[in-house]
Amino acid sequence: MKIRDCFEHNGYAVINDLITPQQLTDIEQQLEHINLTTAGSRELLTQPWCQILANNLKNNTQLTPLLPINPVAIQCTLFKKSADKNWLVPLHQDLSIAVRHQFSDPQFTGWSHKQNMLFVQPPAQYNAATGSCEATHR
Repeated sequence: MKIRDCFEHNGYAVINDLITPQQLTDIEQQLEHINLTTAGSRELLTQPWCQILANNLKNNTQLTPLLPINPVAIQCTLFKKSADKNWLVPLHQDLSIAVRHQFSDPQFTGWSHKQNMLFVQPPAQYNAATGSCEATHR
């Protein structure tokens, strides 16, 4: 089964060797330098190394069949659980998207602020039309 077919059918696709072992080591080293005051951060894209990673993934020929035309990384999140910072989150679909400004439309619901970012849940047809969330949130 092709990667795109697998992704559309299952909601995910396993892509071997997308990131090399050395790249993983480099990412781990970068993550070790992040000083978290809470259990996580939604702001990793402010880091130059994460911007480079996002750009490399965006241009990876193994991923391009799964991405929309001209994709843009919006957020990169790190949660670091420990005995002191732990929480139970049941299996769920995170359908909220980050937006720049709040607007008035009754179809967009569940407005929230998380780490200085504004989030909203768009209507289902928006997710399906953009291809941005539907297949990734089954």
